[in-house]
Amino acid sequence: LAGAASAKLGLQACYIIDSATYFLSALIVFFGIRGRSYAAVPSAPSGSRASFSIIAASSGIHNHSDTDVHVDAADSEFDIDKDGIMATKNKPTFHTSRLRAIVSTVRITAHQAWTTTTTVLLYLWQCGFGFNTMLHPCADAVWAPESIIAVSFSTVEGDEARTSLHMGIFYTTLGLGCLVGPILANAAGFTDAKRPITLQRSVIFAMALSTASWLCIATMANSFEMFIVFNFFRTMGSGINWINSTLILQTLADGPILGRVLAVEFAASNLLHALVAHWTGQLEDAGWNGHELAGFGAAIGGCMMTIWSVYHYVFKAGAARDQFNLYGKALGDDSERDGENGENDDEAFATPPRRDGIDGQML
Repeated sequence: LAGAASAKLGLQACYIIDSATYFLSALIVFFGIRGRSYAAVPSAPSGSRASFSIIAASSGIHNHSDTDVHVDAADSEFDIDKDGIMATKNKPTFHTSRLRAIVSTVRITAHQAWTTTTTVLLYLWQCGFGFNTMLHPCADAVWAPESIIAVSFSTVEGDEARTSLHMGIFYTTLGLGCLVGPILANAAGFTDAKRPITLQRSVIFAMALSTASWLCIATMANSFEMFIVFNFFRTMGSGINWINSTLILQTLADGPILGRVLAVEFAASNLLHALVAHWTGQLEDAGWNGHELAGFGAAIGGCMMTIWSVYHYVFKAGAARDQFNLYGKALGDDSERDGENGENDDEAFATPPRRDGIDGQML
């Protein structure tokens, strides 16, 4: 739609419309949304999660919130009253007081950043699914060449109107593919939020779909129309990857540290996306055409699919670990509840994992 609008109305009018839509979105968010927002986490029992309190206790991590500030009174040159207001002890000059306040604030901020970083890294190291924070970034790496390749297939020399229309069609199918993919995967029963193993498996199959689509673009896309068809299937795989890789973390990460875990995933996604996009741009500048760049995307997808297939099927790691899927098995069909002798193991699967003790350790 954007490409068609730019072809009919011109770029300046489209920029005005674009600015207006952003302003309208801001108004809707500001006036139309009320109440407190929470992360949408599936209703799995806490026993299926990697408890932050247990890991923190065993690792010596202090479970402070992101807004907690701790200052050693013996070393500090300031008093902090009951309202959290910082004041100097000896009441020096105004400039000295301001400078010391700035230095103290910098020290506290740096210490807080260091504590937050080490806490989340230790949690990811010991939780059993820490490597899953790289699942979304790997999907982003497979996606990254698309903008450069789309321009290559959409450009019509000497016809700016058709080029804009092609780019609009490209972005329209891109959004549709990302929307349709996760819906179809969920409707077909391939994914179940209560069984994280199905989410991880769906991401691997989605990587295979994206890789195959890149390969088809590299070998069979002889026209813009063929490119759009194959790209639609590729974006279906990308949508499945993005939704389910993040859902794994929302399902398994404990609440007090979930935000920091998602922040690690987001930072790694942007970094890897930028790196692969840079490589793709360098290859285009070196003379590679759209088909060859699509082959580069297929090579990246093949590498990522191989790594995660070994992780899932050989090592049975991350979301494939049994400790994260006990509750889902309890709700599964009868075929999943059959024991070695063909009898239903109702006692094993009738209830979710039990948490006992002060910290709710899973038994």
